[in-house]
Amino acid sequence: LPVRRRLAALILGLVGFPLLTLILTAGRSGDGLATALSSYLVLVVIVAAIGGVWPAVLAAMAGFLLSNYFFAPPIHTFTIADTRDILALAMFLVTAGVVSVLVDLSARRTATAVQARSDAQMRARVAGRMVAPEGNPLPALLEELLIAFRLDAVAILRSGAGPVGWSTVLMAGRQPPRAPDEATVVRPLTSVEILALRGPGLTAEDREILTAFAAQLATALESDRLHAEAAEADSLARANELRSALLAAVSHDL
Repeated sequence: LPVRRRLAALILGLVGFPLLTLILTAGRSGDGLATALSSYLVLVVIVAAIGGVWPAVLAAMAGFLLSNYFFAPPIHTFTIADTRDILALAMFLVTAGVVSVLVDLSARRTATAVQARSDAQMRARVAGRMVAPEGNPLPALLEELLIAFRLDAVAILRSGAGPVGWSTVLMAGRQPPRAPDEATVVRPLTSVEILALRGPGLTAEDREILTAFAAQLATALESDRLHAEAAEADSLARANELRSALLAAVSHDL
């Protein structure tokens, strides 16, 4: 889970438990402990849904201590006179912990499913770019890479040229790296070309997808090179035909 969600869950707990305790103590009744435990359990579940298991565990401990201090006789002490209250508090703690873990697992599975669907959609788009009949797919692939990984810039660099020993084949984003040492992540594409990324760090899953992405870029580069060589060969063949025709005409005139 993102750090901002964990922080939001902690802030919710810090604000929610004192506020809920104030409301419950203002309307205290004979079954105050049962009402407090139920209310605190709902708040623990909300914290778990937002921030995961560890904020929820802290929330469960807070609910346990507040219930003991404010609602379990004798009031305003951490001693418990009634054995049934001890059992109720223990069951609350266990239930809150189990619910927190289950909610966290559910949130993680949902996040994994969303990520897997996003990765599959991205792979499908990349494959579509590769088989598109029109134009060079490299610019579209770089834009896709830039958006998919939330990068600041991306560039394909070729070694052995330029003032720093590298020349830029293609780039996208703001202030793309001009050399490998200016990039956050570098991936080899061919024997002379690399993929240079600048932006936030990548997770292990992102790096696996990036490896597949780099393979597609390498294929596109090789295809572009083969097309260029074929075009050059066709131009040479036409020039040879023209040269042969001219020589034949000159020799005939001579």
